[in-house]
Amino acid sequence: MRIALGILAGLSFLAAVAIPVFSSKLETSLTHLWASLFGKKLPGREPSKQPCLIWIGFIVFICTGTISAGLVAALSIPSGLTPNTIPSAVVAMPTTGNVTLQPLGFPDICQGGKSQSSANKQDILFSAELVGKYQIYKISSDGSNRRQLTNSNETNIDPVCSPSGLMIAYDCETSGQHNICIMNADGSDSRKLISNATKPTWSPDEKHLAFESDDVIQMINLETSEITQLTNSSLTAREPAWSPDGNHIVFISPNLATEQGDVYLLDILSKESKRMLSLSSYITEDLEWSPNGRCLAYVTLPGATIVPQAQIFVPETGEIHALSDGVGVAWSPDGQSIAVSQFLNHTPNIALLNLTTGDKRWITQDSQLKEDISWCTY
Repeated sequence: MRIALGILAGLSFLAAVAIPVFSSKLETSLTHLWASLFGKKLPGREPSKQPCLIWIGFIVFICTGTISAGLVAALSIPSGLTPNTIPSAVVAMPTTGNVTLQPLGFPDICQGGKSQSSANKQDILFSAELVGKYQIYKISSDGSNRRQLTNSNETNIDPVCSPSGLMIAYDCETSGQHNICIMNADGSDSRKLISNATKPTWSPDEKHLAFESDDVIQMINLETSEITQLTNSSLTAREPAWSPDGNHIVFISPNLATEQGDVYLLDILSKESKRMLSLSSYITEDLEWSPNGRCLAYVTLPGATIVPQAQIFVPETGEIHALSDGVGVAWSPDGQSIAVSQFLNHTPNIALLNLTTGDKRWITQDSQLKEDISWCTY
């Protein structure tokens, strides 16, 4: 459709040029044709008195060009649910300073989760580059008390806090191989749990960890160490995220040939997977359930842009909401805010977006790269 509209706009331009340029020849031809058929000149057709043809060409160009531009704008919707669902509200946020959300910028259906009393401590986990290697850090949600939890010669990334806040699972590399390690919330007693695995996600009851290994989703029982494969090897499965109700896991099945990212919903008991979202954009990352289990946040590369974008998907309505640029995203436990690893002075820093007021507050503002953010409440 957009190609056709482009052709229409191009033809309008050609018409605007062709009509004035060839008006004299056209007039002469019409005059001769009329004379040969009826034995007299074409009434009122004197080439020297036809400047109106220039205006006709100009009017044709303006009208068709305006129609084309209007239709292109109307049809320039963001990548969304395919094949039949069009997002009903997509609002992009500025990336610096305090902002106010536009109407329908964030769906109310996503807000809400665990109530947090003043006694609850909320930290944000993230990985940051340190001398060429990524290490894991923790920082209070008000931006204070930043501390480093890992310090090794290998890369440590993708930290996720257990629901109780007592344990942290993360990706710990050894000689280039991804593994899953666990440690206490203060960084003590670190130990390797699974070899050749990455992207850990906790079950709500803390009895299991799901993870990605060789493009399939597996699950380990933390009491028995038994490992169960959950997805078929014929379907590439990455980036698992356990649902708050404990019954499902969402994961990404990237299509490198088409540069698309499909999101699947896995029923843990039946091990059946069904596609719930197909994005016409590059591989999606960092799937994150809202605490109430009704929305999904993720990071994607929409269209031909090279800037990753955080988006929110509402399965019940099919809406997709643009959140901001960013390379990581994490819901607050109460569902009222979202932490985003967002570019500040060309470096990913952590910002906290209030979904009720629309305010944005920077948690970090330095030159150290920060990714893989997640919340920790205890």
